[in-house]
Amino acid sequence: MHAFRQALTLRCGQATAGGPRPHGTRLHRSIPSPVRVTPGLPLTLAAALPPREWERAATAPEPEVSVVVRCCGEPAGWVRGAVESVLGQAGVRVEVVVVDDGGEPAVEPWAEPRVGWVRLPYNAGTATARQAGLRRARGEFVRVLDADDELPPGALAAQVAWLRAHPAAQAVAGRLELLDEPGVPWAQHEMFAYRWDGCQQSVARTVLEYPQALIPLPTVLWRRTWQPPAVPVDFVAADDLAFLRGALERDRPTNPAVLGWLEQPVWRYRRRAGSNSGQGADALSAWRRGETERRVVMAERLGQRARLLASGPRPRRVAYLDWHLIAGGAQWALVQIAAQLDRRLVEPLFLVALESPLSRWVAAQGVEVLVKPPDRDYEPWVCELLRQREVDVVDCVWAAQLITPAVARCVRGVFAHAQSVLLHHAQLRPEDGQHGKFQRFIAVSQAVVDRHPHLAARAVVIPSPVDGEALRRVAWMRPLVRQALGIGADETVVLWAGRLIATEKRADLLRRIVEQHAGVRFLIAGHLWHGARDRAQVAADWAAWAAGQGAVWVDQVEPYEMPLLYAAADIYLSTSEVEGQSLALLEALAAGLYPVVTDAGGTAEAVDDPLTGRVVPLVGGQVDLPALSAALGAVVALPPSERAAVARRARHAAVVRFDVREAARYHELVYHGWA
Repeated sequence: MHAFRQALTLRCGQATAGGPRPHGTRLHRSIPSPVRVTPGLPLTLAAALPPREWERAATAPEPEVSVVVRCCGEPAGWVRGAVESVLGQAGVRVEVVVVDDGGEPAVEPWAEPRVGWVRLPYNAGTATARQAGLRRARGEFVRVLDADDELPPGALAAQVAWLRAHPAAQAVAGRLELLDEPGVPWAQHEMFAYRWDGCQQSVARTVLEYPQALIPLPTVLWRRTWQPPAVPVDFVAADDLAFLRGALERDRPTNPAVLGWLEQPVWRYRRRAGSNSGQGADALSAWRRGETERRVVMAERLGQRARLLASGPRPRRVAYLDWHLIAGGAQWALVQIAAQLDRRLVEPLFLVALESPLSRWVAAQGVEVLVKPPDRDYEPWVCELLRQREVDVVDCVWAAQLITPAVARCVRGVFAHAQSVLLHHAQLRPEDGQHGKFQRFIAVSQAVVDRHPHLAARAVVIPSPVDGEALRRVAWMRPLVRQALGIGADETVVLWAGRLIATEKRADLLRRIVEQHAGVRFLIAGHLWHGARDRAQVAADWAAWAAGQGAVWVDQVEPYEMPLLYAAADIYLSTSEVEGQSLALLEALAAGLYPVVTDAGGTAEAVDDPLTGRVVPLVGGQVDLPALSAALGAVVALPPSERAAVARRARHAAVVRFDVREAARYHELVYHGWA
């Protein structure tokens, strides 16, 4: 891995930051070196920045309304129709900010002075693309619009007039109509109409009390001064519900009329195959409806969190205990969550016996990490700090033995993370006698709870988190990573990542699968415990075997370096027989890889076969090697477009279900006893 880091650093330093500059554009951001190196850490690949962001600003003076149109590879006629539907709005001065979200083919800049244009250097997703456009908006009022939709005539003038007539309101929504079927009622509007009493003062209350009464964000015009809510809502996964609920929960107590309603169409929605509306009767539409339901639950939790913030609570002081933050999925999940916790609600602290790259990483994110002095014993040192810092809760991963009776007496709450269906490493099985001292268990999947019913009454399920934005940020580096690894640009690459000496991961089966697929390029990220016996010899044996098979072997990969390996790959393979929920799998999904995995533990909670990947059942608790090998061969043989469609759905599902910010919010509620 060290040679790979060196090769990548050299190639990144020599790489040109983007292609030819479109005529008339200016460079928004120029990065001398696309890779940022943090002192004291290896190359911080997860923080790599894309090279360039091109833009041409609208030049028309003093727009009243700015409309952000995000596009990503839609037909040119649709994009033109969306833009022209805004420019054709009568009675109001408009500007359009077109954000090309790294789509292909690229959208050409408009010559029209009322149209600005931004080209993102990689596919950042709806959330980031909309924010890029909103940062450039100059109008008094703003709206967002997708490139396959349109505005009906008079929509903006009506909404602007309504807001001017109601100065207390910050936003106004209206009806949706289908672009091709304007007379067909929209089910969610029917639900809103059923719940709403017709009073403008109660629009916000209706949205908050009845999440199914969905008001899509593209129907909303809001004042540009109405900043996103103080809670960390950032359109994660284009989460319209979260944006609205967070803002309304913040403002409605002091301004019941914050959101108004116009009983007229303000948005023309194109219902098409692959859209998020999920209106069909097929399996894909049903899956999309299920994803919408998940967003409703997330929005409800966000509203609960906003109420917690409004109550003005004292921050909970939470200490995470670990002997050594190793480069494992459980530890990586925990430090990412800790870095995202809102300090108004939770003040995190790590107490570790030994320093490690992961402890330095979390410290670099602004989280306090204290390392035991060499001359102190761990338990008395921890107890002393817990009392000095007036810590409320201690939490741990895998190390239940660190929570001694003396430690427990120093705090009001004792928590544990249950990361595996085995739990023998965490000492939380009934026969270990450790589980009785914990008030709450945070299980990584429902499979963990189902496997261990003795935890169920005190368990809450919070899946492992993924940082979709960090994964997207490095996608543009795919050719550089492949070049550094010696992989051809057009090769189909299968990534396997896991511990090589743990029998439950079945690394031995990986060798047999690689040997059965001679024409496939494998990228193996093998993890070997630093303290393992004969570690150097094991690594050398694997490296020699991989070279003989034409596979690419890397080891000593820190978790924050994995995004680059995901960027280099196309398919994610798992041979595991035991999982609580594999964080590597979740990250691979969020990075846009096609998963071919075993039905171990909580895997089925992450992959919906066949819509977001292939799940091969275990037989008698063991890997069905012929079936897994056949499934991999079938996926490799798929046309690239079909494989990409599945990977896109997998990525969408992962960033919605497993977003690290959502996981942090849920932890905040749990630590305060609200969940």
